[in-house]
Order: sequence, then C-alpha cells, then structure tokens
Amino acid sequence: MTKDEAIKAVERIADLAKYFGGPNEPALREGQVICRDLRHGAAPYEYITSRTASIEGWAEIGFSTRKFDKYGGPERVRSSVYADCSVLKSLISAHWPVD
Repeated sequence: MTKDEAIKAVERIADLAKYFGGPNEPALREGQVICRDLRHGAAPYEYITSRTASIEGWAEIGFSTRKFDKYGGPERVRSSVYADCSVLKSLISAHWPVD
C-alpha cells in the first residue's frame, strides 16, 4: 500500500463512520479489513498501528446495537473516529514507509 492509498483508506474509514448508530456488518468488516491493511503496511511504526487499533475499537462500538450509548451516542463515537482519522492521516504523511 502506498502512502496515497493509505490516506485514501483512512478517508474511507471516516466515510464509514456516518453509518454508526446500529449494526452494520458489511461496513464493520470493511473497516476491519482497512485497519488490518494499514497496520500491516505500517508495521515498523507503532503509532500508526496503535491508532488504527483505536479506530477499529471505535468502529465496533459505533456499529453495535447499544454500546455507543455508554460513550455519549453515535455522534460522540463518530467524532472520536474523525479525530483519530485526522491524527492517523498526519502520521501516515510523516512516517509511512517509502513506496
């Protein structure tokens, strides 16, 4: 995965967050695959891998039946994903392995 592909993948994750608020297995699986691919591509850089793990955790909460209520509702969970995605894009821009 190139740096540009990685940034587009993060943008896709942010796009999937608009569906938070209930179960959506296809969107959750897509987000998990993207996160796995990002972790694999950035293996030597722990900050990227930990941020993708955080996003994946938020996605599981956002696509749950009620877990998001504990965190302030889908909008609050979505905001957390957007914040993580913003940081992740910056990390990718600065530290992604050379293509």
